Amino acid sequence: MGKNTEKGVGWTDPYYDEVTKISMVTAAVPISTEYGIIGVASADYDLTTIQKIIKEVKLGESGYAFLIDTKGRFIAHKDPQKVMKLAIEQDQELGVIADTIMNNSEGSINVALGGQDFRADYLTLASTGWKLVVMTPFAELFSSVSDMIANAIMITLIIIALTVGLIIIYSTSFSREFKQFVDSLGFVAQGDFTRAIEVKTKDEIGQMGAYYNHVLVELRNMVDTIKEKEQHIQFLADRDPMTELYNRRKFNELLTRDLLNNVHGNIVLLDIDNFKTINDTLGHNYGDHLLRYVAEILREKMCCDNTIPFRLGGDEFLIWHRNQSEKCDVRHCMEVTMAKLRKKINIEGVVIHITVSAGIAAYPADGRTVDELLVKADIAMYSAKNNGKNRCMMFDEQMTSAFHERFKIEKILREALEYQRFRLLYQPVIDAQTGAIAYFEALIRIQDSSLSPAVFIQVAEESGLIIPIGRWVIQEAICQQRKWIDANYPVKGIAINISGNQFYDENLVAYIANSLDEQKVDPALIEIEITESVLIDNQEKAINIMKKLKEMGIRIALDDFGTGFSSLNYLTFMPVDKIKLDKSLKDKFIRMESIQVMEGIVSVAHGLGLMVVAEGVEEEVEANRLKRVKCDYLQGYLYSRPLRSNDVERLLKIQTNLFGFTERVL
Repeated sequence: MGKNTEKGVGWTDPYYDEVTKISMVTAAVPISTEYGIIGVASADYDLTTIQKIIKEVKLGESGYAFLIDTKGRFIAHKDPQKVMKLAIEQDQELGVIADTIMNNSEGSINVALGGQDFRADYLTLASTGWKLVVMTPFAELFSSVSDMIANAIMITLIIIALTVGLIIIYSTSFSREFKQFVDSLGFVAQGDFTRAIEVKTKDEIGQMGAYYNHVLVELRNMVDTIKEKEQHIQFLADRDPMTELYNRRKFNELLTRDLLNNVHGNIVLLDIDNFKTINDTLGHNYGDHLLRYVAEILREKMCCDNTIPFRLGGDEFLIWHRNQSEKCDVRHCMEVTMAKLRKKINIEGVVIHITVSAGIAAYPADGRTVDELLVKADIAMYSAKNNGKNRCMMFDEQMTSAFHERFKIEKILREALEYQRFRLLYQPVIDAQTGAIAYFEALIRIQDSSLSPAVFIQVAEESGLIIPIGRWVIQEAICQQRKWIDANYPVKGIAINISGNQFYDENLVAYIANSLDEQKVDPALIEIEITESVLIDNQEKAINIMKKLKEMGIRIALDDFGTGFSSLNYLTFMPVDKIKLDKSLKDKFIRMESIQVMEGIVSVAHGLGLMVVAEGVEEEVEANRLKRVKCDYLQGYLYSRPLRSNDVERLLKIQTNLFGFTERVL
């Protein structure tokens, strides 16, 4: 006796009663008179009751609570076999918990038990010195907070019940005080912790009342803290931390509820066009600022009422237009929003323009479940992208076949990568003055497939497969160059096409350098073809990449010249060696009445020290006119289709100056 005393109340350590065959703890208070202490009143508490309550505590699916005494023994645990035993003897990790919390009044620690990670929150029960420990699995932290409040109340009532018991055993005239306790406990059970009892005396009854009020305040503070944490955790569960828009989980919750209530409306799925390129060229911090900017625009009041914006992840956003049954009205609203997004944006001193593509699906016309509506909106959004981006399209059933076709193509590409079904063809590029083969352009194809590169390259870009496919092309072309060199064929360069996304791959330059080094191929035998679109997002970074390639000795050609808006301007600062006239430009100005324009373009290029290639040459009259305006190289079916490597070898065995302008050799 005398252990764990507070304000005259003494508690024994838990012990096993051999007579009753139960575990218990004894509490006692001194009986005092004006002559001093004349006796002691005590009561025995059956720990089985506390054990039952603790065992019933449920926190999520697998969380639980337990009590340990000042010696580290389990007073109550969900596993009855552990009761009255030292924690250190049951499990090493449990021993670590006991050792830690014995030296602290409250806190939390992380621990692994049975292969599962838990957070252990603990506090000290002031009356006994016991420690209440709440074990919550990390995976269930979000779902367990509400349970913690109820269980905290339940466990604290145990403590209060012990206190009330002491009053009962101490006083023979406890009716008034006991009624106050009973009334207050009734309010506590309902979650009201403001009903403290009135303390009028300073004797042991008054001390017990003051202690009860103290426990009540601690309980109220604990519940308030838990509620604050619950609100914060609920915010994290519902919101995207970067933009603070509702997240995908909240979207599923809200839309599921609305659909069950048959609330008509439209969902709009949108994402930022070319966001990956922006992220790769300007950096992830810039990309994060851009996402927050888009979120702010979507948060603004739209022309349609009852709109809720969400961020689903990445650069993908969604808007739920509640009670908006007309797609046309929603599309008009989105066009207004998209116009706001198209304005100049100055982020960290960098000014850019962005566009978004969006797809609309209506409930119930396009789907009756969340998943159906998301799929339909996704299909409409990809249709918008495939039709030039920067637009909003409403779902219709005709889009479904095109969408499925796209995924079919993506599957073909993935299998071609996995099972090495890609192959390279090589189309000769002819010296316009001599008719000799100047070099070859490597063109990718899929074995046993009629799928056009114009189709599958776009899908590769959109799916992100362009990076591994592009690396395969680089490796294969350089390896083929090594084979031809080793076989003593006449040395000709190989031009490799690099897409916009591939160009901004941070490992591109190193990958090309390593491939050349492994095969011992002179960089001067490799040419990189890029389009002016690589300059749209970040001219400075694009030029730095080109300079690194040039420093290695690699030549650079500007492909599809004439399809952009400022091609001539680009020529003044782009570190390129040649331009390739797009077929559409060549066809437009090769006519006799317009040939002076073509001559002027070639003259300007030569004045800037650039060579000129005309591609898509199919007729002899074209070749003669291009030669007349001093075009340096010619490429097209007039001379040769793209060839397999063995056909190239057969061609290289022939005197290359036999390549004339009057007949097609291959």
